[in-house]
Amino acid sequence: MRPDMMEMHQQKLYYAKEYAIAVEEIKIMQEELKLCFIKSGVNQFEDCKELREKLWKKMHLPNYGAPGPPKSSSRFM
Repeated sequence: MRPDMMEMHQQKLYYAKEYAIAVEEIKIMQEELKLCFIKSGVNQFEDCKELREKLWKKMHLPNYGAPGPPKSSSRFM
């Protein structure tokens, strides 16, 4: 492989790994929010507000905040 091809391949792998990490972080945050809702009962909207808003912001970032072009771009197809 040429050096530039190898570099492109490594960069693609890096983006894929970072995206997988971001997805797992979202899953962990969702589980924490679920447990907070169960624990808080009727006060869930007040007690879990910070975690809920943090999760909302992360979910609405391109690639869940991971580096690289958005997954919807043609570079990944």
